[in-house]
Amino acid sequence: MTAKEPLPMKPFLIASAFSLLYAQPIFAASVDQVSPESQGLSSAKLAKMLTYLQTPGTNVDSVIVARNGQIVLETYAAPNRGDIVHQVNSVTKSVMSALLGIAIGEGKLKLSNTVADILPQYANLPNGKTLTVEKLASMSTGVEWDSEFFGGLNDWGKVREADDWIKAYLSYPINPDKVGQFNYNSAESDLLGALISAATGMPLADYAEAKLFKPLAIKNTRWVQLRDGRYGGGRGLYILPRDMLKFGELYRQQGQWQGKQIIPQQWVAYSTEKRVGTGSKFSFIPAYGAQWWVGNGWYAAMGWGGQTIAVFPKENITMVMTAKNQLNEMNAIGLDQLHQRFLQSDASAASDPAAKQQLAQQISQFEKGTAASTLRSPLEKKLHNKSIRFNDFWLSKIKFTLDKDQAVIEYRNRETPQDSEKISTGFAGDWKYSTYQYPVNDEWRKSAPNSQYASRMQWLDQTTLLIEHFPPEEYTHYSLKLKFKGEQVYVEDSPWANVDEGILE
Repeated sequence: MTAKEPLPMKPFLIASAFSLLYAQPIFAASVDQVSPESQGLSSAKLAKMLTYLQTPGTNVDSVIVARNGQIVLETYAAPNRGDIVHQVNSVTKSVMSALLGIAIGEGKLKLSNTVADILPQYANLPNGKTLTVEKLASMSTGVEWDSEFFGGLNDWGKVREADDWIKAYLSYPINPDKVGQFNYNSAESDLLGALISAATGMPLADYAEAKLFKPLAIKNTRWVQLRDGRYGGGRGLYILPRDMLKFGELYRQQGQWQGKQIIPQQWVAYSTEKRVGTGSKFSFIPAYGAQWWVGNGWYAAMGWGGQTIAVFPKENITMVMTAKNQLNEMNAIGLDQLHQRFLQSDASAASDPAAKQQLAQQISQFEKGTAASTLRSPLEKKLHNKSIRFNDFWLSKIKFTLDKDQAVIEYRNRETPQDSEKISTGFAGDWKYSTYQYPVNDEWRKSAPNSQYASRMQWLDQTTLLIEHFPPEEYTHYSLKLKFKGEQVYVEDSPWANVDEGILE
């Protein structure tokens, strides 16, 4: 299916819509949560929705729902918290799309611009004068591009490793028969970010701060940089879940925030309408706009592992989810099902004490996170000041320091034996937080001085120890299962299911 004809992209004129938009409720993040029934939703249905979102394999760690600009549900699964930013992966694309719309509205870019128009140093490359902003935004360039998901060094990985990734990408062949067809391609989002930066004369993150984050009073963000120092338009943004909600509300309100037009209304409509069909690979989402996924009655920003900002325009609902489902490709986490089963408005919704209590109990269960064993083992005394040395595992050694209810585990990586991490760990399923001992700043992660690890350990039986350890900011969740048989120790990690054996010494 080919893309729709582009809208005329003159600087947007939005004054005629101002009076209509101004009447919409204005989202205020500081307000207390209101009852679902006060906004025409059902507490009982939302309780069932939380149960649905705890289905094994989803690993959802935060949920926020707002209707008419009022938060009716907000909850975080331990050890995640509302004051910890979350890397949102390809949700970054939709934020970058907003910046693209702002730049177009300012007359600094056009949909018809080619890469060479904005970056003339690449005019002599095969695709420099061919790829347009319009085709890049809808991922319908026809560039031959293999899957960028897990499995070897894929095309995106190859491009990102190049000394000049823009040159590397512009050298990929175009299949004329596929121009106008959707092919998911994060390098094109990175390239759009580079075009915005060049056209505005500002680093992408600085432009976002000035034009988007500051107007929305979003203060706590980070953005991963590529090897050349540019900020990637395809992924890498860290942001608070409540600020994700602000961004979704900005779109629900047609780009307006507290009486001011932040994103041109015409771009909001253009970017969230069907531009291309997605085809069989993304059959659970029928269409793509301009860096937004477009469903039946909703549009969404979605990132690997379950990061989601979904807007349901007819219901005036915005929903945010973060998750740690890191081995799954992006998916709608059943947005059609959520919409149809749990988020339909009900004009007759009335206060129901029993339903209110049901929702409160489900929130409490969600916030406790996965249940943990409180079993203790006599092996704890044996492990104190001992190490496990592995034969052929990505960890070469781990060392335990155990003292009553205090535990520290030192990890040593096989590939970088000079580095070690000492992590404080909760006992008997209690989460313990600790800050990073050294900064992380590469093409995939970026920590801050207040970045934290969360870790806990529990005995599944007298000889089997489960250790969970991850940074809440990330979309990953790691665990090690250790089975002790005398001095031998068998290890299995998750989610990769690597196995090995080692010696306690």
